[in-house]
Amino acid sequence: MINQNPKVLFAVVHYSGRENYLLRTLASIYSQEYPQFSVLVGESSTSDDLGEMLKSKFPGLIYLKKNSYTGKAAARNFLLEYILPLDYEFIFMLDNDIELDKYCLVRLLDAIRADPSIGLAAPMILNEDGSALSSGGAYLRLLGQPVLRQNLDEKTTDMDFATGTIGLIRIKALQAVGSYDTILDPYGFEDIDYCLRLKQKGFSIRLDRESHCLHISRYSFHHETEYSLYNTTKNRLLCAFKHVPPFFFIALFFPWYLSRRVAFPSIKFLLMGKVNLSTAVIKGFVDGLRSTRSYL
Repeated sequence: MINQNPKVLFAVVHYSGRENYLLRTLASIYSQEYPQFSVLVGESSTSDDLGEMLKSKFPGLIYLKKNSYTGKAAARNFLLEYILPLDYEFIFMLDNDIELDKYCLVRLLDAIRADPSIGLAAPMILNEDGSALSSGGAYLRLLGQPVLRQNLDEKTTDMDFATGTIGLIRIKALQAVGSYDTILDPYGFEDIDYCLRLKQKGFSIRLDRESHCLHISRYSFHHETEYSLYNTTKNRLLCAFKHVPPFFFIALFFPWYLSRRVAFPSIKFLLMGKVNLSTAVIKGFVDGLRSTRSYL
């Protein structure tokens, strides 16, 4: 007999300095049209403890604090250590800058329960003006290139990754995949890598276009800052090293990556007089090469 109201845990990864976003995220969770669920907030930072304040505003909330921060993968692993032994059927994973439509959980449950092969059911991610930010993505495996989709006509569609790993995940899928790869810390490609590994375990990832959420902070992946350029350059290489077949990694990915993602931006930034950005790209490339040894 199918449980009409399966046990669901919302797991929110909190990063310090985003308390206003977190409160909006939690308010949207507690507004879900679903009879009962649990909510876990995990914070990995050296900031002041938010536990008492959050529990007073949201009774029943579970709050975990780790007094250090090394990156997104480690922060999510901190939550997984607590989650994986628990008796829940589904975990709704999200960051602290996501505001859910009140029917988001119900619609994702309908989608994921309709097909036992689905490991992760993801919502459409919208900007606050209602435009599409992400409807999941495809990973062009031979080039190691993620492609972010922003508009799809189908109600549901399979995809290679859910942006930010945001969505409803079977606990069995989480248990099968295990931890996020902390070599990709502090930021970049950890969500893509996790989703690709989930698919390698035989699960599919499905977008449900009628399920919506808002991204309420500044989307930073493509911003040209030292932090972003260093991490995306390094982690693009590491993700491809893990997931692109060896022949195509050497023959296709690496020449394209070296010319388009290393040489071109480095020269461009030098000509613009932005030596710091050029240095960030080169350093990301060098550190990425060094880190590939961890996979050998």
